[in-house]
Amino acid sequence: MRLALLVFPLLLAACSTPPPQVITKEVLQKISVPAELLQYCPELKTLGSNKLEDIILEDLEYIEQYAICKARNKALVDAIKEVVK
Repeated sequence: MRLALLVFPLLLAACSTPPPQVITKEVLQKISVPAELLQYCPELKTLGSNKLEDIILEDLEYIEQYAICKARNKALVDAIKEVVK
């Protein structure tokens, strides 16, 4: 009996949460996304040498590529969220 008293309120609480919004095909067709946002992130190059200088230069290039890709991804997500509102 005690178990039922503990579980029942939890079941009711789970029902009160709204379901996530589903993006339908019709919504996706309304989205106008600039072509520059529809690009994959570039592949990362493998290290050509084990010199510390080369590793640091590659890391700096990775940081720049990541920043560009992150900004593009954020812009795409923001564009989709704007239409789904």
